[in-house]
Amino acid sequence: MKRLIAVIVALLMICALPIFPDTTAAAETKLGELLITSEKVTGAVGDVVKVNFFLYANLPDGRKMDTLTGSMQYDPDVLTLGAVNQVDEENNLTSLMRGKASSFLYNIKGNGDLLLGFMDAYGVEANGFWFQAEFRIEAEGSTDFVFNGITYTGIDSSLKTETYYIEPVSVGGIYTEGQDEPENGPVEE
Repeated sequence: MKRLIAVIVALLMICALPIFPDTTAAAETKLGELLITSEKVTGAVGDVVKVNFFLYANLPDGRKMDTLTGSMQYDPDVLTLGAVNQVDEENNLTSLMRGKASSFLYNIKGNGDLLLGFMDAYGVEANGFWFQAEFRIEAEGSTDFVFNGITYTGIDSSLKTETYYIEPVSVGGIYTEGQDEPENGPVEE
């Protein structure tokens, strides 16, 4: 298993290297219009709840998303992350990042951090269901999901890429009865 993970990481690193001469120049990273959405979910201590995240890249015409990296933070005193799924059978949803040439990677860190990575050889139409996260509510309280360090690239038919970023943003959240609902919107890094 470790060997497989090492091979996947090596392939991702190789694929991330610039191949074409016009992509080797230092690229400007632009503020993008990527939108991440999720609903606020309520539950009781001990409940396992599922949260669906949706992504809308809002790329310029002719561009498809071919990479995305970043992280999602939440309060580990309130929640424990159990699983990340690319399919929600209950709602008949399949991740836009589940293509034939796609790699969707994540790393669950115990300190309330979910690291996210994605790449696709041909680019994907990046609008719709992104992933589902399953959490166990550990304590009374409220937490939002803060997406931080999100950068992504759009590729066009000539294989030229543009890199974009978004400012940190609070999206959705989980809260127990009697607690304030999470506030959503821009946040400080």
